Amino acid sequence: MTAPVTAGGATARGTRPGSLHAGAETLRDQVLEIIHEVLGHPDLGEETRAELVELMRRNEDEPERALLEHLRRHRSGA
Repeated sequence: MTAPVTAGGATARGTRPGSLHAGAETLRDQVLEIIHEVLGHPDLGEETRAELVELMRRNEDEPERALLEHLRRHRSGA
């Protein structure tokens, strides 16, 4: 049985059908999926991409921390 899809295309588990980790069950899996999607986004500037890669390198055992720091640095309206 598959999870229901919401209006935004996400399933009840928070992943989109056909995504890299569709059906991901852990927060870490979801964080890694988000990071991979951000890094693969065509509009992401090279400086921002390099910064996120560096955050991942410095926090290789804690991708959640890397994503949180990235989001804090680049939140809208800040």
